[in-house]
Amino acid sequence: MEHKRNPDKEYWTEAVVFTTSNNSFGPTEISYLENRFCGLSLAAKRYDVKNGNDPTHGIVTEEKESELEEFVDYTRIVMGVLGHKVFEPIVMHAAAASDEADTTTVITDEPLLHLSKPAGKATGYRTSEGFVVLKGSGERSKVPCEVFR
Repeated sequence: MEHKRNPDKEYWTEAVVFTTSNNSFGPTEISYLENRFCGLSLAAKRYDVKNGNDPTHGIVTEEKESELEEFVDYTRIVMGVLGHKVFEPIVMHAAAASDEADTTTVITDEPLLHLSKPAGKATGYRTSEGFVVLKGSGERSKVPCEVFR
């Protein structure tokens, strides 16, 4: 409700909430999870993360940390199934990776596909999420084009 009342935070349109069946997470566990999810989101570099808080890792026991990491793993799976790839790094082609790639970027060696028509050319590659068109491609035609490798 705090975000809904604040006019500076009207940029969101959807919320996904995860909880436990017995409401067993306290402030320490919530802080740990916020820290992990913010870290995963920032590392994935898919979206601008707008979190006014600086979530701390908190002090949790080794047993509790294991339980929370299992919760994180399940959350990542469910978010992916729902179509929200917020925690998954973007897959880049080795030819396009250059300066943008870092240790969190997944690099693929999937073959490049080239589309060519008189109106323009495009280059891209397949990923598990679909087809990615590389920057600098300029296919303007709505007419089907020929695909060649």
